[in-house]
Amino acid sequence: MLAATTAETESILNYIWRSSLNLFSWMEWISKNNLPLSYSNLDPICVETLVSGMGSLARSVERVIAAEMPDRFGLIFDGWTHASEHYIAVYARCEVDGVAKTPPLCIAPLLNDEEEDLLARGHMAFLATMLPRDYGMQLGICWLLVADNCSVNRRLTTLTGVLLVGCASHRLNRQSNSNWQTTKKSWTQ
Repeated sequence: MLAATTAETESILNYIWRSSLNLFSWMEWISKNNLPLSYSNLDPICVETLVSGMGSLARSVERVIAAEMPDRFGLIFDGWTHASEHYIAVYARCEVDGVAKTPPLCIAPLLNDEEEDLLARGHMAFLATMLPRDYGMQLGICWLLVADNCSVNRRLTTLTGVLLVGCASHRLNRQSNSNWQTTKKSWTQ
């Protein structure tokens, strides 16, 4: 077996370009190992190639998530500050083929413009821009927001007209069951 060629072992490595395998290996090294790049024995790679590959991978994942998203979904939303930089994380909450899924939609820093604020209107503008741009969905089809029960998130749900489930998993479960029961009733009629 050790003397066999890759064709004789039916390995798929024959069908993968070496440059693609190297790019994948670098992305895996960076995302999984969290070690200095100098520790790697991988073939060298250009920074622009690596950044381009990661961007292409992100767009591919966005397309897959968008393709399986249902007509109505919830958002799980959190924001935080680290070293005077403001970040936001947005996850979708939906049911796909009877299975509950929570795909990440966005984990990104908020831009710190002079006009940018950390108020509900700024968060709403961020969501209203990010959802159609990356996933082809409108904020209006979101039916609930799971977030901290702070004034910004309460105001955000008032502006968007969605339900707020604030830091209580039993309330999320109750609202989800209520929504699915309503949906089931409309299907049976």
